[in-house]
Amino acid sequence: MARPRPCAMLVLNHNGRALLEKYLPSVLKAAGPERVVVDNASTDSGPDLAERMGAEVLRRDRNDFLMGLNHAACLVPADVLVMLNNDLEVAPDFLPPLLQHFEDPSVCSVGCKILDPDRVRVQMARTLGRFCQGLLEPVYMIEQLLEPEGSQALPTLYTPGGACAVDRLKFLELGGFHPLMYPIYSEDVDLGYSAWRRGWRNLYEPRSIVIHQHAATTSRLFTREWLDRNQLKNKLMVTLKNVSDGRILRQFVRSCAWIAREGLRTRQGWKTRTVLQLLGQMPQVCSYRYGLAVRGVVPDRCVCNLQGEPAAQTLVGFQPS
Repeated sequence: MARPRPCAMLVLNHNGRALLEKYLPSVLKAAGPERVVVDNASTDSGPDLAERMGAEVLRRDRNDFLMGLNHAACLVPADVLVMLNNDLEVAPDFLPPLLQHFEDPSVCSVGCKILDPDRVRVQMARTLGRFCQGLLEPVYMIEQLLEPEGSQALPTLYTPGGACAVDRLKFLELGGFHPLMYPIYSEDVDLGYSAWRRGWRNLYEPRSIVIHQHAATTSRLFTREWLDRNQLKNKLMVTLKNVSDGRILRQFVRSCAWIAREGLRTRQGWKTRTVLQLLGQMPQVCSYRYGLAVRGVVPDRCVCNLQGEPAAQTLVGFQPS
């Protein structure tokens, strides 16, 4: 039997002292040689607490959200990086089911089953995807949320950025959580889709269980409009950054025009400004897409199905039997 590849667990933190005190012990008890708290410029005593508890702390001078993990991935020389939010409690045996899949060189990432605090209801499991009016829509598999214990790993569109394991070299080759997706939202969707386009696989592993505590940090720090604007911008960016299929791109352009007009008609100017912000990033998008064309990609139609078309032959966009 092959030995598991060396791994490190990265816990992302920003002003989360109470969360670290409550949930970091479960991470420290899980098997693994390295436990690193990636601290995004906390002003509380959380980093000091983490060090006293036995974790290594990588201190950063700004809060880059998930992008902070890119910096850690460059510095931590493990084959596999297990990325966790600070509001997760991990099951004692959550790690081995994740790591076993990285013996397959085609695997880019493996995601956990995320449970609610009651430890019964499933918060997130497997995700498929389809294109609707030029936009990639994740399809959450509600009928698979109550899979029996021991069920097999299955393909998934993406793995959640705060509860997954990634092949470090593949993660870095894809650009990590890409700067075009800054600051928040859809970074993990973009990474997952980029991996499939490169010919790599993402898996959902139901035997790897974590419990999410609903910290909802962003809703306390930012306005609703700021959150909505970034969510819309990055949903559009996933298509603009990655898609080459002409039919999808034509639908995407029509959707952008409709969103901009709708923003003016309903006096929701932030929608129009979001589309203009997206256009302002076109030089960076073009630079990325040029490199993507050089490397070669799997066709979009082979990854996710188009709305109204059969999806049985796609990698992750198929319908359950």
